[in-house]
Amino acid sequence: MALRNSSNLYDAYYFAHGCGRPYKRDDEWLAFFDSIAEQIVKRIQPKTVLDAGCAMGFLVEGLRKRGVEAYGIDVSEFAIQNVHEDINKYCWVGSITEPFPQEYDLIVAIEVFEHLSRIDTPKAIKNICVYTEDILFSSTPFDFKEATHLNVQPPEYWADLFAQQDLFRDVDFDATFITAWARRFRKLNESFTRLIPIYERRLFLLEQENLARTEFGIEQRMEIARKESEILGISSSLAEKEERLSDLNNITQDLVKQITEKEFVIHDILNSRSWRLMQKFQQNRLRLIPKESRREKFFLGLLGGLDRLREEVVVTFFGHSSEKHKRGIMNQSSQKLAKTIHSEAINIHPFPERAPVEPHTANVDIIICVHNALEDVRRCLESILKHTNRPYSLIIINDGSDLETSNYLNNFSTTNGFKLIVNRTARGYTRAANQGLHLVAGDFAILLNSDTIVTPRWLDRMLTCAQSDPKIGIVGPLSNTASWQSIPKIEENGDWATNPLPSNLSIEEMGDLVAKYTGRIYPAMKLLNGFCLMIRRQVIEEVGYFDEENFGSGYGEEDDYCLRSRNAGWGLALADDTYIYHAQSKSYSNKTRKRLSNLALNNLENKHGKNVVDESVKYSLDQRELAGIRARSEHFFSRKKYIERGQANFSGRRVLFVLPVKFTGGGANVIVSEARAMREMSVDAQILNFHNYKENFEASYPELDIPVVYSEIEEIPNIAIKYDAAVATLNTSVAWLEPAAPLNDKLIIGYYVQGYEPLIYPPYSIEYQHAVNSYILIPQMVLFSKTEWTREQVTINTGARCVVIGASVDIDLFRPRPRKNRNSFDRPLKIGAMIRAGSPYRAPELTMAVLKEIDKQFGPKIEIMLFGIDSEDPEFNQLPIDFSWKNAGLITPKQAVRFMNELDIFVDYSLHQAMGLSAMEGMACGAAVIVPENGGATTFAKHLSNSLVIDTSSFQTCLDSLVYLIEDDDLRMNIQRNAIKDICDFYPERSAYNILDALFSKNQ
Repeated sequence: MALRNSSNLYDAYYFAHGCGRPYKRDDEWLAFFDSIAEQIVKRIQPKTVLDAGCAMGFLVEGLRKRGVEAYGIDVSEFAIQNVHEDINKYCWVGSITEPFPQEYDLIVAIEVFEHLSRIDTPKAIKNICVYTEDILFSSTPFDFKEATHLNVQPPEYWADLFAQQDLFRDVDFDATFITAWARRFRKLNESFTRLIPIYERRLFLLEQENLARTEFGIEQRMEIARKESEILGISSSLAEKEERLSDLNNITQDLVKQITEKEFVIHDILNSRSWRLMQKFQQNRLRLIPKESRREKFFLGLLGGLDRLREEVVVTFFGHSSEKHKRGIMNQSSQKLAKTIHSEAINIHPFPERAPVEPHTANVDIIICVHNALEDVRRCLESILKHTNRPYSLIIINDGSDLETSNYLNNFSTTNGFKLIVNRTARGYTRAANQGLHLVAGDFAILLNSDTIVTPRWLDRMLTCAQSDPKIGIVGPLSNTASWQSIPKIEENGDWATNPLPSNLSIEEMGDLVAKYTGRIYPAMKLLNGFCLMIRRQVIEEVGYFDEENFGSGYGEEDDYCLRSRNAGWGLALADDTYIYHAQSKSYSNKTRKRLSNLALNNLENKHGKNVVDESVKYSLDQRELAGIRARSEHFFSRKKYIERGQANFSGRRVLFVLPVKFTGGGANVIVSEARAMREMSVDAQILNFHNYKENFEASYPELDIPVVYSEIEEIPNIAIKYDAAVATLNTSVAWLEPAAPLNDKLIIGYYVQGYEPLIYPPYSIEYQHAVNSYILIPQMVLFSKTEWTREQVTINTGARCVVIGASVDIDLFRPRPRKNRNSFDRPLKIGAMIRAGSPYRAPELTMAVLKEIDKQFGPKIEIMLFGIDSEDPEFNQLPIDFSWKNAGLITPKQAVRFMNELDIFVDYSLHQAMGLSAMEGMACGAAVIVPENGGATTFAKHLSNSLVIDTSSFQTCLDSLVYLIEDDDLRMNIQRNAIKDICDFYPERSAYNILDALFSKNQ
């Protein structure tokens, strides 16, 4: 795409057929060039860039989005006409053989020069070298079939032409993020001789790599030879074993004969005189010394003393020989004890499921204290009428309101039959609230601010929380502004956050989102905000009423009441599925509120002690479950939008995921959560599995809410054609779908590339080659991957292109929940790991070796917890297991939630991770994680911020990083807090939508 006189070659037909898949403005092409732009900015950092052969300007667009002054030139008038309007002025029609308007820090030429004639090629290279000293260059050395490819050449051809312009390849720069043959050429500003050591070093590294591969191949061939020898040995020994079997038969017959003879001997003994005497002695012994009697204890003690005396005599007589024997016996005993302690298999019980929220039956008195602010009062009372189920009664305290507000309250209470108490002059909130509490006759009382708006089923939800545990005495809801009960933020600009709702979201809709996405955890609280308090009547009877003497002005009275209730043995809980909007009191000015708040704090500290107040406040701010609720609430709106977009664009589509798995695993968990999200988008997402996997699969995923089709391999094509899209989920399943394509030309076949699977097989094995071929097996197959790292692996090694749909984790299931013994002062630091002994890339031996050393260093201060493999598995017992650990074995997702919530630290020492779902699940539950830097974990893991990202090929680095987290409490807790917040950005709805977009938007 370089010469004007050939511009007519690069028209609409060329871009539709000459670039592999159709070249147009779609998500796949934009993502591809966006990733290149990202790497250029990150690794080269140019200020000005020219894309020589820019086509439709996708790279220019990606660079300018990142603040780079980028331009584009292309010979195709059609392409330039289709440049996006935002960057159209930066791209023009022209030839790269002609002068450019300025110099550039970098010129990029991607798959351009093969289109030039051999005459024009040197001219173009000379021209671009005049305007830059840095060139990113890619030209296919293979594709001779394309009609417009006039000069396809090997890499050395281009290197020679650039060398003639004093530009040489930067051998330390890896440009394979563009293509496998991409190179970077730079102006040589130093002596030519400086290049020689650089090239020699690079050549040496390549030679070492080649030598290592050769040695590996030799080892593999030797291993094959050994195996063949073993097979021959087995074959040759079969005859010997048959002979031995014959001998064994003869021996067995002799043994039977001997046993028969022994039976006759035993019969003679039992009928002998001596045996009868022995029986008589035993009877007398039991009569004189009954079992478990004091006589028997004395008798056994006497025998023990005689034994010890005999042992001392033997030791004295025989010296060290006997002592050595005794030590051997003691060592054997200690080894048996150690095995009992160290090999502890544990059973993880999932968190109990909450019963559905039912219409309440308890009698409730709702108390509302009013002092003016009529508009807020009107909205509050109307919301109660609209959204509150009976039975309940309403008690309104008119605390010195003006005439307009008083008239409204009179009419409202008379019309609806509610009780109204009138104070002619304002007595203050605390005294008014006590007036209402003295009138309570129901099972529960609710103090509700007059500037609130309740949401559907609020009372049912709060009562369900209160009645979930008879020890819960006070309950509060979530809100937009309620101090530590606020979502998504607590503070803003040094003050309590107000968290206004988006303009297109109603308060009722927010209530629905809270009910949908919160886990109904009912976190235990130490303080509750007074804007809405549900109080059990027994608490009022035991604890009494608000303290009017110290908190008569209406600030701090609820904190005091919470502390008094806790002292009386009552628990406080948050109904985290309930949202009540709080307009923030207009009865007081900001200045007055601040003065009253400071006064209340002083009174609280004087009454209960500063330490108690500080500890309660700190708990409310830092509590794990609350942090998880806040973090998830930040994404309510975006999740809702993705579901609505999915419904608008893909409703009615049918998608089949071919997922042949027996047990729960990372890849299956991701697909289940994303298929569930698709079903919310009105997409009929289903799973296909094998008949013989059904029992184990359903045990791993009990109560699965996604339809599952069970079949055999040969039935898959005929099942797949009934869907709009069929998606392979591992390399072997691609071949199973291949016969479906000719049966239905409208069927879209996708491949969910969850990792670059050739890496899990021995290099160049049959399985390795099958995995490599799977990415290009089916023409027009839509490939999508979780991370950029996986996409790069596939593209570099196979040339196939993937759409990156983004990492995801089920943040609704995996979230901070209550721990066992969480308040115990001597609770050990719990460290977890997944062990997959059959997967070498997961480094099971290294992981166990590091944990063994940690156990040695820290002893009872830490507790090591494992999962992923059964303790009786022979492969597990080949690992270093001679240290203290607890193993949960193979666990379901709901068991994994409990497991992860007990952890303080989770380690993943895999050699690489395509994504790292277990680490994401650990982060979502509040653990500090360690992940490998090699792979896709860096998509969500930020070193020293929400995780530690390390070189897992080094034992010492793995060990040091874990020691670091154990010993540095501040670092560990900061990482945990950030992990809880950051991981919520990877919710399933986004990835689910991106999958549907990849499958269907390009195939409309």
